[in-house]
Amino acid sequence: TIKRVVGRYLEHSRIFIFHNNGEKVVYMGSADLMNRNLHRRIEVVFPVLNELIRKEILHITDIHLSDNKQATLLQSNGEMLQAEIKETLVDSQREIYKYISETT
Repeated sequence: TIKRVVGRYLEHSRIFIFHNNGEKVVYMGSADLMNRNLHRRIEVVFPVLNELIRKEILHITDIHLSDNKQATLLQSNGEMLQAEIKETLVDSQREIYKYISETT
């Protein structure tokens, strides 16, 4: 599933989460893994080894993936469709801002 969230903040998360035998392994990087970034630039991708930071990144990623206000989903034909709004409207950027404001 490919989900895109475009809202007030134009930041680009470069978080890569892999499931390794049931364990979530988290990496962060300076660019997305596209040919233009891998073959014509120097980019960095690094593992997140600190357990507290890893858990916080996973929590923020869960908030981001729950967005159904600004999110669109890429269909197999290349079309982007608005994410389905279920019971509660979730604006992930607002929720992440609130979470960071409360924890710092």
